[in-house]
Amino acid sequence: MSSLSVSLPYREENTCRFCYKAYPDWKQHITPDHLRPVVQNTEKTLPYMAVVYGEVVHKIPVRPGPEGIAEFKAKVKSLFGFPPDLDFEVTFECKDPASEEKVLLKGLKCFEAATHCAAVSAAKRARGEGSSSWP
Repeated sequence: MSSLSVSLPYREENTCRFCYKAYPDWKQHITPDHLRPVVQNTEKTLPYMAVVYGEVVHKIPVRPGPEGIAEFKAKVKSLFGFPPDLDFEVTFECKDPASEEKVLLKGLKCFEAATHCAAVSAAKRARGEGSSSWP
């Protein structure tokens, strides 16, 4: 099983099922206003994720989108010596950008949300805000 599958959002995730109007971009609602320009400039604030398998931890850069998820999967397989055709499960542990509470996002279908949370955390570190501890 070596195919990459990326889940497309259900219609209800981005469109009202009653009036069929599109919802506003969710990223704008969870990103503090003063960090939006920094989050969008990933050249200066490249987001990283700590990937843990057993007792081994690696920090890897991440970027959103289908290319980003493909790179993430390939990098994880390479770092931990997984076969190229292996499908693996993940749980992303993130801080909610607004409340700083820990959030668990289960599955690669949550990659976009986890990457955005990582981008907000990187923006906060770049501006000297919040915790500097890693991860």
